[in-house]
Amino acid sequence: GAVLKHSRDFNLMRECVLGSSLSSYTPAFDLQQACGTGLQSAIAAADGIALGRYEVAAAGGVDTASDAPIAFGDDFRKVLLGLRRAKSNVDRLKLVGKLPASLGVEIPVNSEPRTGMSMGEHAAITAKEMGVKRVDQDELAAASHHNMAAAYDRGFFDDLVSPFLGLYRDNNLRADSSPEKLAK
Repeated sequence: GAVLKHSRDFNLMRECVLGSSLSSYTPAFDLQQACGTGLQSAIAAADGIALGRYEVAAAGGVDTASDAPIAFGDDFRKVLLGLRRAKSNVDRLKLVGKLPASLGVEIPVNSEPRTGMSMGEHAAITAKEMGVKRVDQDELAAASHHNMAAAYDRGFFDDLVSPFLGLYRDNNLRADSSPEKLAK
């Protein structure tokens, strides 16, 4: 699964199977659940094994914040679809005249449609309601980064992470993190 998927990535996991040495009969499906996508895919795989649907399953997540999909607005989409359906050059010219006004760009946002808030904003509300202090969250986050760095150093991820485009480690890892840095 992925958090912000581009339309070109339709059925991404099926395409991954077809592009691999796995049998084309191997079932594959996508999930999209904000920051919980990778974990939810692991849970779905474990459920499938526990229920006897699969003997073996693979799960994971893909995403990049540096290449988020940017879409054009509905007006631009309608003009392009109209151009495709237009029967005459006159009809096409009428639609082309609408192009400059219709070029509204939709910047991707990572927020829930019903609340307009991000997962982080929802987490802050939950933490407040549950009495979880910011300093405790920062200590846990720093410890998580330190634990992950130590796991890389001792080779834990060597057979779990495949190098990709020169990356051998999660590039979000901050081994020098501290509660004080996170509090800023």
